[in-house]
Amino acid sequence: MLMDDIVAIIVCYFVFGALGNVLRALFGGERRNDFRRDR
Repeated sequence: MLMDDIVAIIVCYFVFGALGNVLRALFGGERRNDFRRDR
């Protein structure tokens, strides 16, 4: 059972990490584009 819990935690960690990176790329990219337009 410990192995299953560890695997689940690792999977969740990578999944949420990937989602966080995608959100940062989307929102961060939009903000960066706005700054470039202002310049």
